[in-house]
Amino acid sequence: MSFDAILGQEKAVRLIQADLKRGRVAHAYLFSGPRGAGKRTAALALAKALNCSSAPRDDFCDRCDTCRRIEHKNHPDVVRIVPDGASIKIDQIRRLQREFAYSAAEAEHRVVIIEQAETMTVEAANSMLKFLEEPVTPMVAILIAEQADAVLTTIRSRCRRIRFVPLLPEHLEEMLTGEGLDPAMARIVAHVAGVREEALRLAEEGEFAR
Repeated sequence: MSFDAILGQEKAVRLIQADLKRGRVAHAYLFSGPRGAGKRTAALALAKALNCSSAPRDDFCDRCDTCRRIEHKNHPDVVRIVPDGASIKIDQIRRLQREFAYSAAEAEHRVVIIEQAETMTVEAANSMLKFLEEPVTPMVAILIAEQADAVLTTIRSRCRRIRFVPLLPEHLEEMLTGEGLDPAMARIVAHVAGVREEALRLAEEGEFAR
């Protein structure tokens, strides 16, 4: 896999790769767009590209130990935060700050990925803002949200914003076929579901095969 495998998001990928190629990666990014558009995949791709030593500066090999560990979410310097229940809480951001108070264990670039960033409580958002303004160690923060405007204004202003567009059915069909789904089934569920998870659920239930 490389950035080329992120389907239907040519503009977003072009902006990310341009930053990598110029060596001017932002301190913080905000990836926004609808569910299933590939924001999480792009965040992991950026984390890999920043740390992969086997590919050009603006891409990644997806084969080396670093890429594989990032993919499987077990790299010590690539941290992922998801909501604890309905929201991201201040204790999660404080824990992140404590973890990042120490030098990187292995990576050239430490990366934190905040999923559903719009769910941060006010206290968590303010703590995150301070973290972005006064990082205790060099890092790249990638915030992911469906609606960028739902993220605290002061946080948005410190992020490079990358917009992801809805995935076209033909791109979803190609993605599902690449994952081994029967082409005929992939074509049907891609046009009905619109997002990968729902398409896979429909295919697994076999409603269209009856």
